[in-house]
Amino acid sequence: MSFRRDRRGFIFSLDATLAMLVVMIVMAGVVHVSSPELIYGQHGYLRLERHANDALEVMQLSGTLDNIINLLVEGENSLAEELAENELRKILPGEVQFRFLIGNESNPRLDNVYPSAGNHDEWYSKFINAEEIAVAARVSAFLHQLDQDNPNRSEGEWHEIKDKTWQAQTFVAGLAGALTKVALYLKKEKNPGVLTIEIRDCAGADDPPGSTVLASMTTSDVTSETGQEYEFTFTSPASVTAGVYYSIVLHEPEDVGDGGTYKWVEYKPSDIYLEGHVWKSGDSGGSWTWGGGGVHDYYFRTYVRGVPPENIFDSITLYVWRGPGI
Repeated sequence: MSFRRDRRGFIFSLDATLAMLVVMIVMAGVVHVSSPELIYGQHGYLRLERHANDALEVMQLSGTLDNIINLLVEGENSLAEELAENELRKILPGEVQFRFLIGNESNPRLDNVYPSAGNHDEWYSKFINAEEIAVAARVSAFLHQLDQDNPNRSEGEWHEIKDKTWQAQTFVAGLAGALTKVALYLKKEKNPGVLTIEIRDCAGADDPPGSTVLASMTTSDVTSETGQEYEFTFTSPASVTAGVYYSIVLHEPEDVGDGGTYKWVEYKPSDIYLEGHVWKSGDSGGSWTWGGGGVHDYYFRTYVRGVPPENIFDSITLYVWRGPGI
């Protein structure tokens, strides 16, 4: 009895094995008879899609997308276009062509990014006539927009910020919203204490900084002894109104540090920024005089986020297709 049960079990297993072999043969036959076009249809598009997603992922992880966005915020569209083109050409295979777009089709922040500069009409024609296009997308936040700036500086024209000596630059807001960030060209000597950066009110283009502090922060991030641009973001931004005057005020608490000082660079040949200028205080902001013996301006940039937030978020889209270049 036991032998027969074992034998029946063996016969059942053999039948099951034969059945599995038949299924495998049928499946192999199905794959074998599939056309090359069907195989490409199943896998070719997936490879294209992977190229697109991987390219955006590499650009994001390497910081390239952030750099492109920062260039757009600074108004350097041609540099942003060049950076995007060069990086995508490095990442994607030679037979894969691309179109890179930030924003919507009707009003993009950045367009005309193709595998080579120029020939935009020809590239666009290849794009719209491509048989198969894969798409990858990201969303980015444009939290700051460049508003006012004087990006000029003079060698050797540094003014110290130390103890009771305060420095300021007045300006007019061109955008309404939240002043979230400033960029200043600074350096330090020895080891000063923390630097305080404030946004204050101001009555007009030829008036000194006011006493009302609208935003404030402290920092020890200024480490260069030769000078460089630093960006400072306010955790509680200042609310600004277009056409109204404000001031950037810098000072260092007294009796902090070891006698070092911070310095802010000035542009002295002319009054290049007409909606404000340099101010200096020798009594911790109690009174102010024009700095530098005349009407001049410090190196500065202000960034504003629109309130209510309009166009803060924008899409980043990469289209890829296979085909010859131009």
